[in-house]
Amino acid sequence: MTTEEIRRKYEEWRTHCKDPDLLSELEAIGEDGHELRDRFSKELEFGTGGVRGLLGVGPNRVNRYTIRRITTAFALFLNAQAPNEPSVVIGYDSRKASKLLADEAATVLATNGFKVLMFPEIIPTPVVSFAVRNLCCTGGIMITASHNPATYNGIKVYGKTGTQLCDKDTTTISEIAKKLDFFVDLKSSTNAEITPVPTSLLDTYFETIKAALSLREIEDFNLVFTPLNGAGSKPIKRLFGEMNLKSFWVVPEQEEPDPEFKTCEYPNPEDKNALKYAIKLAKEKNAQLVIATDPDCDRIGVAEKNGDSYYLLSGNDLGVLLLDYLCRIKNTGKSLTGWHIIKSIVTTNMVEAIAEKYGLTVNLTLTGFKNICGKMDELEATNNLGNFVIGFEESCGYLPGTYARDKDGISTTAVVCEMVAEYNKTGTTLLNRLNELYEEFGFYMSFATCFEFKGTNSMELMGNIMQKLRSENPSDLANHKISSIQDYKKEGVSQTNDGSRTGFPTSDVLVFNLSNRTQVVMRPSGTEPKLKLYYLITASSKDDAISQFEALRLCMDKKIREI
Repeated sequence: MTTEEIRRKYEEWRTHCKDPDLLSELEAIGEDGHELRDRFSKELEFGTGGVRGLLGVGPNRVNRYTIRRITTAFALFLNAQAPNEPSVVIGYDSRKASKLLADEAATVLATNGFKVLMFPEIIPTPVVSFAVRNLCCTGGIMITASHNPATYNGIKVYGKTGTQLCDKDTTTISEIAKKLDFFVDLKSSTNAEITPVPTSLLDTYFETIKAALSLREIEDFNLVFTPLNGAGSKPIKRLFGEMNLKSFWVVPEQEEPDPEFKTCEYPNPEDKNALKYAIKLAKEKNAQLVIATDPDCDRIGVAEKNGDSYYLLSGNDLGVLLLDYLCRIKNTGKSLTGWHIIKSIVTTNMVEAIAEKYGLTVNLTLTGFKNICGKMDELEATNNLGNFVIGFEESCGYLPGTYARDKDGISTTAVVCEMVAEYNKTGTTLLNRLNELYEEFGFYMSFATCFEFKGTNSMELMGNIMQKLRSENPSDLANHKISSIQDYKKEGVSQTNDGSRTGFPTSDVLVFNLSNRTQVVMRPSGTEPKLKLYYLITASSKDDAISQFEALRLCMDKKIREI
């Protein structure tokens, strides 16, 4: 886009923008060429988890006008799918402007003739997905940027099953949006209806997960919980009460909603820095466990006391522990042949080893819970979803039931607490059980790195790197022969461990399968300007796995920097 075109867009916003805060921001950046290019040369796009971006003015920022346009396009899309009596449920988390943006979305939908059900206070993402299904809505909206820093916000959109819309549908919504004006006035409709979600909905959610997961009261143990200043505080404390857990402490600095996230720059439970306050409190209270949920309470991080310190389980660690527990303890005595687990292609390959033991079918998907839950919808359509164990991905997202269609930090917390209480009876720990799994199945270890890009050409740079590696077609990595390369830009990659399902959606992902049963996976992030690399390593020991990772990391770093 030329400088003149950017200036034209800027002047259009100056002319039509009615928000005083955004107008002040426009005036402040008027002579800053870098800011103008970054904000006005492109528009927000759907990624792995909806649309996310920095808050601010311009088409490449999250603000009331960009949310209006996305929501209008979503309304037109839903009307084309189900024009009779359409309805949408809307939730929002504790982030800056979340309530304002939720109100904007509600007004747009009501103006377009939708019945709108709005949560009256901040709510976890999984409860919104559940509400879409329970209230038989046409769709759903969640205003959140998940675990991104405080300067971000965003929007997730759901279809009638409670699943985030797939890439094909969000591409259609994007195409509709590009034809719409950012500045159409929202006039009230005589049919406009915005009503609060019934307060009983949360009661129904808890009743449903308790029944679905056969939850019960458990033996008490000491734990520390942090909602990282997000939406998880009330529901997780309620959950502990329903499970008869009394010996828990909530991190006081992180208990209440805070859109600034002053206690952690990056409120991600995968990041040990985010758990600094929780681990400090856990040491004071001699707690056995630390549990953290992210701002919209769909992810969970778990750290366990290990001597004088606390070991933060990786997303893969916790995933295989949950899978093992659900197969071995919760479903004891049942044949699991023909049951399903769903995981992303960058999630640990130990899943396949455990699945083989129990006769489970492993369904692979692209990264993102919209794909995991999309596969759940497919299984449901063929009456196979009743035989479902868990869906999870390496980035601390888990869904241990079929009542919703998004990852759920609440129900996962319930299963973790039950698992720990069960192991306490026999004097074992999560780490001990994880090591037993390594001894039984081998050292399946996973590592992740990323290259971060800045500037308006970030996507182009990442695309060029991916294309260069495709054309280069390397034969080995770090002295390990490449046995095959899976290019997900091509059609027909297998979706199950038995190869029975094909037709994987195309995506900009490369998988290098090495002769020593290790994989290196590369993909551009769908939500941030980052090129992500995943090393899924099969080794004879932990030291061997770390050694393999370091050699492969150096090899891939060199390749990428030379491009």
